[in-house]
Amino acid sequence: MGLAVVLVVTVVAATQIPSSTPASTGASAVHTTRRECPLPMGISELTVKDRQVSIYAPDTLASGPLPLILMFHGISSSPTDVEAKARLQLQDGGRFLIAYPYGIGTLKAFNGAGCCDKNGPDDVGFAEEIVLELEALGCSQRYNAFVSGFSNGGFMSHRLGCEAGYRDDGEPWFRAIAPHSGLLGAYNSDPPVCANTQLIPIMSFHGAADKTVPITGANPNPLSPAKWYSFSDTRDAWAEHNGCTDPVDVQKSNSTTCTTYTCPAGTSVEFCLAKGLAHDWMGNKNPKADYDATRAIFDFFTANMK
Repeated sequence: MGLAVVLVVTVVAATQIPSSTPASTGASAVHTTRRECPLPMGISELTVKDRQVSIYAPDTLASGPLPLILMFHGISSSPTDVEAKARLQLQDGGRFLIAYPYGIGTLKAFNGAGCCDKNGPDDVGFAEEIVLELEALGCSQRYNAFVSGFSNGGFMSHRLGCEAGYRDDGEPWFRAIAPHSGLLGAYNSDPPVCANTQLIPIMSFHGAADKTVPITGANPNPLSPAKWYSFSDTRDAWAEHNGCTDPVDVQKSNSTTCTTYTCPAGTSVEFCLAKGLAHDWMGNKNPKADYDATRAIFDFFTANMK
């Protein structure tokens, strides 16, 4: 698939990511690269189909393409905000290339089935285009793409798991997903069972005290027609979709319990719930009590590489 691409690299500190508007001036040097990798260590700005994506490249990228994580931010948020919560770059250890797409529109959001417009942009197709472009540039490994996201980005992660499915050659677009503080959702109706047949590993995280995306599935926005599954119904729907049985609760930390299932080979379902955690990233503000979601996600994605 031919894509119109503009690649501008801003050399910044490895643990930084640009704000919701691209960096274009200031102390950081700006370089225009050739359309190929390796990228400089740190943050690069990529434009795919007139949409902006920030790319984090660790210093090991010069040795060859890396597995890819697509990380989706929350509504009215930015890559800066989700990175500040999740701190992926601090724990990356040179293992992954990380792409942070930008939400669009007044709400700076993604069309994650539950927010914000059923007639909005094709963000499933946009995610696939990001994967194709980074593979074509030689930055990311073919067939080793993963998805995570927070809040609206968590809804987007569920949607990609449900709808992306397989490429034309039969390989999955994404090998595993890890939503955080997001649920299965739909517009104007009950959330549907996933439409595709892909059995995709999923590891999900949520705070029991979250009032923005309550675990009951009650949409707190009276102006939104979106319908959400509850946390437990979302978990059960994924377990049924993947053909999993025999749920077992495992205590992961002082506050966090994860429900795991017996699943067919090549897939898994694990849903983690933290007592007292509001609408925040697990392990961010209460690391001694909460499970370290970021470390768990890296381990989970590593275990599901091709």
